[in-house]
Amino acid sequence: MTTPIASALAADVPGRIARVQAAMRDAGVDALLVHGHGSPDGMGLVRYLANARAWAGRIYAVLGRTDPDPGILSHSGYQAAWTRAAVFGRPERVESPADLIGRTATLLREAAGLGGRIGVAGLQRLTLAEHAAFTAALDGVSLVDMTAPVDALRRRKSAAEVAAFRENGDILDRAIAVFGRAARVGAPCAAACAAAEAEVRAHGGFWGRSKLAFGASPITIPPEPDRRFGDGDVFTFELVFESPHGYWTEMTALFAFGPLPAEAAALHDAYLAAFEAARAAARPGVTMGEIAALTDATIASRGFAVGGKHTPDCHSIGLDGGDGPGSIASPETVLAEDMVLSMHPGTQLADGRAYLVSDNVLITPDGGVRLSGLGLDRRLVRLPVAS
Repeated sequence: MTTPIASALAADVPGRIARVQAAMRDAGVDALLVHGHGSPDGMGLVRYLANARAWAGRIYAVLGRTDPDPGILSHSGYQAAWTRAAVFGRPERVESPADLIGRTATLLREAAGLGGRIGVAGLQRLTLAEHAAFTAALDGVSLVDMTAPVDALRRRKSAAEVAAFRENGDILDRAIAVFGRAARVGAPCAAACAAAEAEVRAHGGFWGRSKLAFGASPITIPPEPDRRFGDGDVFTFELVFESPHGYWTEMTALFAFGPLPAEAAALHDAYLAAFEAARAAARPGVTMGEIAALTDATIASRGFAVGGKHTPDCHSIGLDGGDGPGSIASPETVLAEDMVLSMHPGTQLADGRAYLVSDNVLITPDGGVRLSGLGLDRRLVRLPVAS
C-alpha cells in the first residue's frame, strides 16, 4: 500500500532496526530471532521490523547485529508472496523453505558467528515443539530472552504510527455510523455487524471483529446468526480492528431504540465520566494502577457500588492488540510520552453491571489525546423505534 502514511512508516524502519540492534549490543546478543504467527495478536513483532504479513502459521524474522535488513522466513509460499509485496526491506530476503526451523537456525548461526549469542523476541510465544526444535537446531547456543527490551522500544510510537492510529479511528468512526444505519428493529444483528465490518475491510483492515453486549453488560461477543434487534433493546457495539497499516484500535458506542431509561442513562454517564477522568490523567509518570483506581473512584462518586474489574482499565496497544503491559497484570507500569493505550474503564458494579466505553489514547504531558473522531457526545446513539 503506497500512501503518505505507508511511506512515513517505511521511513521509520531503519531507525527501529538500529534501536533494536543497540539493545542487542547492550545484551551481548549477536543475532535475533523474532517470532511471529499468523493470528490477530501474533504478527506485531515481525511487522515492527519488516511489515511482514501472514494469515496463519509460523513466520520468523532473523536480524544480525549490524545487518540493516532482516531475513523473513514463512512456512507458506502464499504468505511469503504476500510479505514480498508489502515488506519494508528487501523482498529477496523473504523465503518459504521446506525446513523452516532448520533454515532459520542456519541464518541465525551465520548472523551470530562462531560462539555468538542468539536472542529471541517473543520467546514466550514459542510452542513447546518450536522451542525444542530450535534448541536442537542451535545445539550449544544459549537463547537470550529479548522480548522485554524490544517491546519497550515498540511501545513508544512515532508520528507516523500515531497517524496510522488516527486513520483507523476515522475508519472505525465511519463503520459505527454504517452499523447505526443498518441496526433497525427486526433486522438481523449479524447483518448490521457485517455491514460495519465491510466498511472497515473496504479500507484495508484485515484482522478484526465486531461484537455486541445487550443491557448493562460490559462483555461484548459476536451475535448469534438468528438474533434480531428488538424494540426496547439497549446494546453496546464494539469494533476491534487493525488499521490498513496494522495498528489496532478498540472503539465502542451505546445504541438504544428510543430514549435511554433514566437509570441506564445515569450509569452510562458515569462510565463516560470515568473514561474522561482517566484520559485527562494519562500523563507521563502516572501508573496504570493509578488510572484503574481513578475510574473506580469516579464511578463510586456517582453513587454506584463498585464491585471489582471485568477487564483492564488500560493496556498498551500497537501492532498487536496488546504490545505490552495492562493495568491488571502490571499496575506498577509507569506511562511514558508517546505510548498509545487502549482505554476502557474496567470497573464493574457490585451487582455485575457495567458499560464498555473504549477508545485509543496517546500519552502526552498534557494528558491523553483520543485518536478517533468519535467524541463522547456521540457515544450514545438513539435509534428510531418500530413504526
